[in-house]
Amino acid sequence: MRRAAIVFALGLMMALLHRATANGPLDARASLALGVLLVAAYVGGDLAHRARLPRISGYLLAGFAVGPAWLGLARRDEVDALSFIADATMALIALAAGATLTLDTLRRGRAALARLAPTPAARQAKAATPREKGYLDAVERLYSAGDKPSRDRAYSDRMAELSRQLPDDDEAAAFYALSLLAMIPPDSRNPAVSLKAGGIALAILKKNPQHPGAAHYALHAFDDGEHAARALQAAWTEEPTAPTSAAQARAPV
Repeated sequence: MRRAAIVFALGLMMALLHRATANGPLDARASLALGVLLVAAYVGGDLAHRARLPRISGYLLAGFAVGPAWLGLARRDEVDALSFIADATMALIALAAGATLTLDTLRRGRAALARLAPTPAARQAKAATPREKGYLDAVERLYSAGDKPSRDRAYSDRMAELSRQLPDDDEAAAFYALSLLAMIPPDSRNPAVSLKAGGIALAILKKNPQHPGAAHYALHAFDDGEHAARALQAAWTEEPTAPTSAAQARAPV
């Protein structure tokens, strides 16, 4: 209780200072806004944890509350001035994601297919249903010859076909959403593709609110700050035990 009171008092003091320095230099205001955001995130995450919700739910709600869209404790120009932090975060995500994209992982995937049967045709013969054949064909494309962008594109195109052919299959749609995110280079952004993937994930959540994969993919699709409000639905449904590493939102090979 004492810790909460101290944090609340600190946050209130920073908010008052932020209001009092409205006409100050942008760099100074941005630094103060960063402090407000960090305190708000800490408090929001702690409250969410106490309510047995994922901390990320508290982070999102706190950011939305103190940001330009609501209370305005962090103004739009100040948020824009802090964009270098988002860029640094993306660089760290790229490093984490790149660390998983090893040749050994690709070899293991191909070895797993080879254990199933020696050739693609032989593996297809073992698939009992059209659905299984479709999934297997998609995996074949993911682990086929060629560079990673080409394989990712082929896999995504096949998952798009499957999601259209199997409109009631939430997994096909979820894997399609994930494949779209995987095609975005780790060190860049593609809002159109991210929003498309996020829309697919939210559609899954509308049918199945407890689908952990869709919630996780939606959070990553809308993690650019501008569309964070759209991730709130996913934040409320994602289980605390769901993967939290941004690298896990990328394809494994």
